[in-house]
Amino acid sequence: MAARGGAVLDERLCEAEHSMDDLYTAVGGFRDDGDYQETTRYAPGSPIPRRSPMLRPKPRHGHVSAGWSPQPNIAADEEPRFGRRSPMVFEPLPTLGSADGESSQMLSMAGQITAQELRQRRGMMLTDVQACEAGMATNDPELMIRATVKVFVTQVTPSYTMPWSRGEETRSTGSGFVVTLPPLDAGLKLHPDALAAQPAGRIIVTNAHVVENHSLVQVRKAGYAEKYVARVVVIGHDVDLALLQVLDPSFWEGAPEVRLGTGIPKLASEVVAVGFPVGGDDVSATRGVVSRILVGGLTDNLCVQIDAAINPGNSGGPVFDGSGHLVGVAFSGLMNSNNIGYIIPLPVVQTFLLQFRTHGTYTGKCSDCFEIQSMENKALREKSMLSPKTSGVMLSRVPPESAMHGTLDVRDILMQVDGVAIANDGTIQLPDTQDLVRVTFSYLVYRAPRDHPLKLTILRKGEVLQLSVPAKPQPELLLACKQPLPKPTYLVVGGLVFVPLMSPYEALVPRRKMDAVLRKPAFEGQQVVVLLMVLRAEVNVGYEDLSGRLEELNGEKVQSLSQLKQQVERQTGGNFVFRLESGEMIVMSAEKVWRSEPEIFTTHCIPQRANID
Repeated sequence: MAARGGAVLDERLCEAEHSMDDLYTAVGGFRDDGDYQETTRYAPGSPIPRRSPMLRPKPRHGHVSAGWSPQPNIAADEEPRFGRRSPMVFEPLPTLGSADGESSQMLSMAGQITAQELRQRRGMMLTDVQACEAGMATNDPELMIRATVKVFVTQVTPSYTMPWSRGEETRSTGSGFVVTLPPLDAGLKLHPDALAAQPAGRIIVTNAHVVENHSLVQVRKAGYAEKYVARVVVIGHDVDLALLQVLDPSFWEGAPEVRLGTGIPKLASEVVAVGFPVGGDDVSATRGVVSRILVGGLTDNLCVQIDAAINPGNSGGPVFDGSGHLVGVAFSGLMNSNNIGYIIPLPVVQTFLLQFRTHGTYTGKCSDCFEIQSMENKALREKSMLSPKTSGVMLSRVPPESAMHGTLDVRDILMQVDGVAIANDGTIQLPDTQDLVRVTFSYLVYRAPRDHPLKLTILRKGEVLQLSVPAKPQPELLLACKQPLPKPTYLVVGGLVFVPLMSPYEALVPRRKMDAVLRKPAFEGQQVVVLLMVLRAEVNVGYEDLSGRLEELNGEKVQSLSQLKQQVERQTGGNFVFRLESGEMIVMSAEKVWRSEPEIFTTHCIPQRANID
């Protein structure tokens, strides 16, 4: 019985592998099964090569994952070459998209929607031509492949440890895809800058980390040899999305566009990730299922966990469902784990696009900017006059830089946001889904377009109030931590290197002093200036180990790096007297400072005294 069951399972596995022949043929014969040998080719029905132990992908941003797929043509009494056979039974999923109404060649895993559900969702059986005319995706693997592009990036990473020097030039690759932008809703106006960036309504979507610190970006369509220079239109680091535009009209000839939707894939539904990961130069496709929906990941936003392999190079590529609809953008895998990858779902992509198209730029996702306490304790709920039939969270701190400061008070009970009830633990039922998924209520703020009026229901001293607050991104703080970080600026005085405070220099501020820099500037241009290092020279002997926040120069409070530069250059005699926040003093002769400057600059290859711009 066991042998017979094994044989049946092997037959099903073989059927499953051959049912994806269309997709792998469109890819060009290459199959991404975790094998990173450059010359490996896979033909359906042949054994899968062993994984090379010498070729491992370099982790990117600390996240990678490795893929594994069932092996065809394994005898019932033969041990697998690697891994274990899947206990799942794979069944072909009858989906729409073929002209004669026959089943498609996409594959279903356990938990995928049924053909009847799919027909109800699509409403009627359409041919590929009819579906395209109606603006709907089909399950044609070739269309999925042709919409994907490979992104070639030359990057120059700035040096924050030696801010006067140029960082190393590196090269990397990623993925992207061509999309057609949907029309804006009634009442919204397209910003002129956005109109100029996508005149025909077509643009390339990729990840922000793919084009970060770029000096040159090129793209190449799947199956083509020619590369085209691309221009980075806008970057959203906090959502890890970027838009590219190619000015050469020949690039757009024959390039199919992916239409953007708004839905979130169902748990256990099948997905196909398309891109250009390590292991070869050609396009690759891996399949898996939706494992989890959560708010978190590298972007601290809504994301979808899948078990399809997301390897370095996949970043920015499209992810489709079993019927060929776009469901998200691949952006990371999880290191030291098996088949855990993450995609950015369409609601996040739509919010990013909406802010860019209506404002001409992207200033960051909206943020709640307040601290809360859960209301899970019964005595706390009773003291706050929260009835047993209601729920919410208590506001424990509303900082002055929050957009809700002055509207919300400490000890208010936040019960609803935009009509969605908040549980006592601070979670909500994820809107617009049928799955039992709960996420933090902050997602309701993250998804809001900029300036969208958030409707808040609060309980204040036993009275229920209805308030409205415009959604705003997190404001700029004295500690510059929003991405992208400003380019390094500096001022060198007698070997003392001064820089404005930003997140790479956060360790120079004592933890007990952090609240003083986590606030909005009192006036435009205000900065916290810190002593980064001391370049040893005769003029600064004895000060080599000093660093930290600079408070004063000659008794005058330092408010910005440019103000410090002006004050330094005005002085030709006497002493420079610097005082740090920690109390240490640095006294140097102005005459010796100016006399030693050429030697210090020559020794350390510093081109000029300051770079403020």
